[in-house]
Amino acid sequence: MTTAPPSWIELMGRHAASTLLYLSGSLTYRYVSRTGTVEDGAWEFLHGPGDRWRIEKAGQPILIRKGDVAFSWRDDEMHRQKAQIHLHILKPISPTLFVGPDSFLSPNTLSKKVAPTGPVTETAVGGRRAWSLRMSDPSTADTMEFAIDDVTGLLLRVRSSNGKLTAEVIDVEIYEHLPDTTFDWDGEIAPQSENERHRHPDHLRKVHFLAQEIAPRYWPTGVDVQPVVGDPHTGEVVASLTVEGHPTLARWPRQAQPTLIAPELARRYRHSVEWSDDHWQWRLMTATPITQGDLEQIRNSIQG
Repeated sequence: MTTAPPSWIELMGRHAASTLLYLSGSLTYRYVSRTGTVEDGAWEFLHGPGDRWRIEKAGQPILIRKGDVAFSWRDDEMHRQKAQIHLHILKPISPTLFVGPDSFLSPNTLSKKVAPTGPVTETAVGGRRAWSLRMSDPSTADTMEFAIDDVTGLLLRVRSSNGKLTAEVIDVEIYEHLPDTTFDWDGEIAPQSENERHRHPDHLRKVHFLAQEIAPRYWPTGVDVQPVVGDPHTGEVVASLTVEGHPTLARWPRQAQPTLIAPELARRYRHSVEWSDDHWQWRLMTATPITQGDLEQIRNSIQG
């Protein structure tokens, strides 16, 4: 007896449920960019619920992710990174587009205008029974074929009618469970770059406190402060004062040289004045001159 094909709505439900599976597979793809560049590639991957990933290329782990913890292979080193960042090293086509919250068919990705253009038909991908449906967007004449695994709901094939994209997932294995160590990295981790350190939430919090330390409580027209950059280890900090002219105030250890005042920042201002106290050297950069009386009140209002 022939099995009636499922509806596309049922298939979408099956695909959404595949997010909860532990599975592995191999993805191969061919992609033609807008400039005509042809990219062929392959990934091996393991997936688990909770957006767990281990994505490899030729045996080299490229992305390992478990919840909010993620590691990516860049410049021949493994780097710790924010889990939600979409990596350029996974482009143009990656396993994350075939299962999980960022897949081609997830509500986060699929345009609301996209709709099926024909009936669901039976097919096979890598020896697995699947259901194929074509979908299109009214804004384009091209259509996309999506083949969804009959058993797991995993997206097994994506193929565009214009021939610019063909991708298949094969060698699929389903597991009852995979150990957490599958989605961990216990090897060496590259030290954070200066830019990465400056973006870290803990670093930003400390710089915020540094900026509050140097914030004057007096300005002729009222004052607020926004941190620009800082070093919690030395106490050096640069902050923008949210007042007319947006002056910048910098502080660094008295016996040292400033390291965080960018030359392009200093060039913005026509005037600057420096002073020192028992611990710090200070520089206030402004677009217009500061009177001596106002400067004394500004200096006396700083609590850091």
